[in-house]
Amino acid sequence: MIERGARPIGAYSIAVWTCDGSDLLLIDVSGLDRAIPDRFRRIRIDGDAPLAACVRDRVSVLLETSDEYKTRFPESWKRVTLTSGDIGAVAVVPCTAGDTTFGALCFLYAGEHVFDDAEKTFQTLLARHCALALERVQLLDEERKQRTEAVRAAAAEKQARGDVELLYELIASFNRLDDINAVYELALDYVQRVSDSDRAAILLFDHAGVMRFRAWAGLSDRYRAAVEGHSPWKPDDTFPRPIAVEDTETDPAWAAYRPVFEAEGIRSLAFVPIVHKSTLIGKFMLYRNRPRTFVPRDLQLTATVAVHVARAVERKHPGAGSTFYFSLVPNTGN
Repeated sequence: MIERGARPIGAYSIAVWTCDGSDLLLIDVSGLDRAIPDRFRRIRIDGDAPLAACVRDRVSVLLETSDEYKTRFPESWKRVTLTSGDIGAVAVVPCTAGDTTFGALCFLYAGEHVFDDAEKTFQTLLARHCALALERVQLLDEERKQRTEAVRAAAAEKQARGDVELLYELIASFNRLDDINAVYELALDYVQRVSDSDRAAILLFDHAGVMRFRAWAGLSDRYRAAVEGHSPWKPDDTFPRPIAVEDTETDPAWAAYRPVFEAEGIRSLAFVPIVHKSTLIGKFMLYRNRPRTFVPRDLQLTATVAVHVARAVERKHPGAGSTFYFSLVPNTGN
């Protein structure tokens, strides 16, 4: 359409620009025998340019000579002439439908040009047709976004329902189990599934206040020996928060443990505290073999499981949360 629109009025080029937030974005151009540099494909609406003034003021900008362009838009004129050389007449017409300006049409002429009433009317009609087309595109984009959001929301709701159902089942199972190691095993299986972790572990403070492995899945003896005793929190921390490491190879805070992680094939991990009555008694460890962010859902669900693990430990060993003492038989792992 823009190719046919240029010829009747003597323009050698016509370009379509659309509003994109605080910018104008070039989406189509005809009649140019050279590529437009990327830096000229997007301009600020609040800038000094005929296009910007046209969209801001919602009125056509008609520049019949290069001198007129230079006088009214000196900064824009410098930028354009440095790149394109001599310029002729320029007409910029807003693409408006109703109360909304969707963009602008820019007509370029080889030399000086006088815009008569018939030509102005033709430019305005063409701009209105472009505005309607841009409006349809925008509406289609909005519809696609809404459909995408609806699908995403439905998937999130389904996932949340599934998480709650699995959590209810897990808690019911905890309440039926007398064997604390069975509780650990069930908890590890659940947190691995819901957090998409490759490996996991439960560590608890012993009588000396040292973090010890009590249950684990997929961890070697060498790895456990190397990291046992480490805790990112102090035993007397009242409100410890989960800690996630997206990539062990790039996070400088874990440089000292990098050889251990590399040997074990661990690239991301998360610490989730196990707390009973405001007392830190241990932690969940989540591990992935590839670098990836642990999202809030991963940590929140694991933290919920941690609460019930702490209760199971307290039932099995009353007072454990205040003494840091666990005379448990260590799990042999999975």
